[in-house]
Amino acid sequence: MTDGLSGDDPTAGDTDVLRMLERFVRARLGAGAAVDGFSRVSTGRSRQNWLFDAVWEADGQLNREPLIARRDPLGGLLQTDRAAEFGVLRALEAAPIPTPQVRWLDANGDELGRPCLVMVRMEGSCDYFALNGPGPVHERVDLARRLCSLLADVHNVDWRAIGLGDRLTDPGPMASLAALDEWCLVLQRDQVEPYPELALGALWLRAHAPRSPRTVLVHGDFKVGNVLLGPHGQIAGLLDWELAHLGDPHEDLGWVTQPLRTKEHYIKGSWERDELLTHYENASGHPVDREAVHWWNVFAAYKTAVMQASGLRAFREGRTDEHYKPTAPVLMAILNAALGQSVQHEPLAHVGWAASERDGFLTWDTTQTLMLLGLAAGTTSHDPVGANNAARASLAEFISGLTFDKRGDQLRSKIGRHLLQRVSTDPVLARRPS
Repeated sequence: MTDGLSGDDPTAGDTDVLRMLERFVRARLGAGAAVDGFSRVSTGRSRQNWLFDAVWEADGQLNREPLIARRDPLGGLLQTDRAAEFGVLRALEAAPIPTPQVRWLDANGDELGRPCLVMVRMEGSCDYFALNGPGPVHERVDLARRLCSLLADVHNVDWRAIGLGDRLTDPGPMASLAALDEWCLVLQRDQVEPYPELALGALWLRAHAPRSPRTVLVHGDFKVGNVLLGPHGQIAGLLDWELAHLGDPHEDLGWVTQPLRTKEHYIKGSWERDELLTHYENASGHPVDREAVHWWNVFAAYKTAVMQASGLRAFREGRTDEHYKPTAPVLMAILNAALGQSVQHEPLAHVGWAASERDGFLTWDTTQTLMLLGLAAGTTSHDPVGANNAARASLAEFISGLTFDKRGDQLRSKIGRHLLQRVSTDPVLARRPS
């Protein structure tokens, strides 16, 4: 590899990218064009980023334009379409949203090694925790209001008028089910370990899916860290549109207000859930369905867990050196929703399962689990991980087949409470693997 992954020297990969980028730029601006000030700014979790200036001569004048190349890594949390992102950004140039201008696209990676966008570089800085920084509270609340108004502006974009209806699919009033189906397929494609917690969460999400009041342009990853801030706190740009799609406005609201992101998006005592949703209603001119926001909160946790599962596959396959894995806070958020409340995490010994702290998350009393499910054990003691995976897969399949009647509700509650107790006390899930 030449990307700085799996122990390789990242500077060697940068040298290769520089040579490819020089050829790429000259093919568009002429043989005399040059790349100046080339540097990697971060590998990122979803993109590799290089800053540079394109320098070229035209009509006797020397031109210089600051640009950024954002290239797909070998592996990570997301697999998205660069051509779709390019199309969204190009269309948004006709909308009153501060987005980067796109210059060029290498959709398949034929010239730059992997799919890549080249965009005009915008000035500003990203700060994930700008709302909880050292500044005065009134200034941070003012920024929070402006960010919320920006989200309302995104949702009020006339996506048909700027041509996005030709590029993106309108999922209609059941955008919630369309989104759930999409991420269930991602999980099915990428998971290398079975997750009965996600099976339980998907069952709850499918049973409670809300109708969308309207179809809007959804950013898909709206957060403070995806906004460029100027030197005086002005919003200079909204970045990272790779997950943009048409859907329910409550989806972005659910992402912003999910409990996993309160440190980023809330200011305790001054800007919390009620303030945010009320301000959005005033800024957008549309009411917010609080129950729908809760559903999308749960979906946000589910989507995060699926991305973490995709990251685990990338790690196992050697496409990234970062060891992702669905984590306890994410799984607990899903389980709590599926159970309808925050449940006390007492052990449920009568269920017939036992956990071993020594072996961590994958360890079950496999034989008893399979017996409980009425299945043949068929396990071998010399392969405990395989046996435990088989037990968890059987449990996930069992959960998916539960009916929505009194017995099904009782079984879901029993299984969910046990899973919650295990996840909340598992030392392996409490930290990221080294």
